[in-house]
Amino acid sequence: AAPDESGRPRLVIAPPRTRQANYVVGDSRVRAAQVSQAIAARLSDILTQTRRFIVLDRQFGNELSNEFDLIASGAVRVQDGARLGEMLATDLILVPVVERFEYPRETRRLRMSDRELVSYSGGGRIALRLLNATTGEVVLSDSFDYTLPSTAASTLPRVIDGDGMSRTMMAALADRIGKAVVSEIFPVTVVAVNGDQVILSQGGEALQAGQRWQAITLGKELTDPQTGRSLGRSEAPCCTIRIDRVGPQTSYGTIEQGASAVDAAFRSGAIVLRE
Repeated sequence: AAPDESGRPRLVIAPPRTRQANYVVGDSRVRAAQVSQAIAARLSDILTQTRRFIVLDRQFGNELSNEFDLIASGAVRVQDGARLGEMLATDLILVPVVERFEYPRETRRLRMSDRELVSYSGGGRIALRLLNATTGEVVLSDSFDYTLPSTAASTLPRVIDGDGMSRTMMAALADRIGKAVVSEIFPVTVVAVNGDQVILSQGGEALQAGQRWQAITLGKELTDPQTGRSLGRSEAPCCTIRIDRVGPQTSYGTIEQGASAVDAAFRSGAIVLRE
């Protein structure tokens, strides 16, 4: 995406699409509009706090809602995506779809008595498409799940805090989406190497000490011979990097295998991390 003068791409978050009016969560019914608004607000906070995006506040009418539905379905044409980006004056458009959001009560009556066994299980799933509004191409299409712990079947009365469960699911799903968007647009790269020690381009919440990442060496730009369109750069597995320490803006790690090859061929930004 083309950044603005600050070097940060502009991003618009479409209101998360929902497939029903209400969701059953525990002993509560949660309005779909409430879920959509809360997820959009949390995503905006998460992506703004990374300081890597300018998250724009836009008003959406029925015409734009129809365009977002096309993006969510994967049926949007490249030229239409680019036109929508011009209308919104943005570089990136994020379109989430709430496919599942539930924690229903399940009952089973015991044959030998009038009592019921009651249990709860469920979770959430959000599908996501991220559109490069400059080119009109979809750069990320994925789905994210969060499963709430099930309760054992019991005849004892219990009350499930549906509002609390909803907040837990919304926060967890938004966090996962935020991390996926950041890593897609701004992948963690190796910026310095000293023997088997590396310095990485991100810190904060992007990485955690103790994690192990697959490092990939980026090669030449690939082009589709039929369309002339860029296919990205070639990738070759390089090594495994363990995260040792995380700072506010950078992190420090150790190459567990292949350190000599990395040190010899190192160029800043040419090695990216994949989970």
